[in-house]
Amino acid sequence: MMNPMTFSTTDFLTTARRVIAREAQALTLLGDSLGDSFGAAVALILQSKGRVIVSGMGKSGHIARKIAATFASTGTPAHFVHPAEASHGDLGMLTPGDVVLVLSNSGETTELADIIAHTRRFSIPLIAVAARADSTQMRQADVATVPNSILSDTLKSEWVRTDPLSRYSVVFTGMHTIILKEITPQILFSTFLTLLTTAAFLVMYRSIKSQQRLMEIKNDFISNITHELKTPVTTVSVALEALKSFKGLENPQRTEEYLNIAQSELNRLTILTQPFQISRQGVLRHRDQFGKIIRLQPLAAGDGGDDDICSHGLRQR
Repeated sequence: MMNPMTFSTTDFLTTARRVIAREAQALTLLGDSLGDSFGAAVALILQSKGRVIVSGMGKSGHIARKIAATFASTGTPAHFVHPAEASHGDLGMLTPGDVVLVLSNSGETTELADIIAHTRRFSIPLIAVAARADSTQMRQADVATVPNSILSDTLKSEWVRTDPLSRYSVVFTGMHTIILKEITPQILFSTFLTLLTTAAFLVMYRSIKSQQRLMEIKNDFISNITHELKTPVTTVSVALEALKSFKGLENPQRTEEYLNIAQSELNRLTILTQPFQISRQGVLRHRDQFGKIIRLQPLAAGDGGDDDICSHGLRQR
C-alpha cells in the first residue's frame, strides 16, 4: 500500500530552472571548445557538391538523424544512412561528390567500419566526431573533431536529471502474514514427508528386529535339534555295540535292559521328528504321538526338570 504523495510545484520549478541553467552552461562550454577542426569540417561541407551523409549507431544514430534533418531544413542536402543497413545495399547512396559525417562516442563502433572503408576506397571526404582522439575512426578521418575535455568533465560531474524515485516510497502491510501464507503449503508438505519417512524407518526397524529374533530362534532350534537327534542315535549305537562286544546275548537280563534303552531312545527320536510349528509369538509348538500340541520354549542356562522332552534347549509348558 503506497503512502499518499504530495507534489510541490515550487520543487518542480526549481528543478527545471536548475536543469536549464546547466544545459546553458554546457552550451557555453561547447562554444568555447570549438577549434580549428570545426572550421575545417564546415569548409569541407561547403565545398562538397553532393550531399552530407550522416551516420551513427545507437544514441549517436539518433543525434545523426537529427543533424541530417536540420541540414535538410536549412538548405544543405543531407541524408541519414543507418550503419547496420549500409553493408546490405545502402552503401550505394554514397557518391564521390558527397561528404560523410560519422558520430561515435568511443570511436570504435564496428557497424561504421563498412562506411569508413567505402569512403577510403572511393576517396569520399570523411568527418568524424568522437570523444577519443586516438580511436580508429578518428585516425582514418580527413577531419577529426573531439569535444573539449573541460566540457566532458563538467557534464560528467553534474547531475542533469533528477531522481524521480526519491519522491516515492512503498510500504507493505501484513508482510509476515503474506509470507507465512505462501510458505505454509510447503511447510505442511515437508512435515508430511518427514513423518512418512520416520514411519517407514520405524516399520523397517521393527521388521529387521523381528527378522533378527526369528533368526536367533531358528539357529537355537537347529542347534538343539541337531544335538537331540544325535543323542538317540549314539545311545542306540552304544547299546548294540555293548551287546555285540560284551556277549550281552548270553545274559538275557542285560540284553533286555539294553534293548529297552534303545527302544526308549528310538521313541524319543520319533517324538523329536514330529512336525514343529512356530507361532506368531515366537513359541515353538510340537504335536506329540497322541495328537496333543505341546508348547516349547528355550531353556535358560542351568534350567531343567522332569518335564523336559529334550536333554538340551527345549522345555514343555
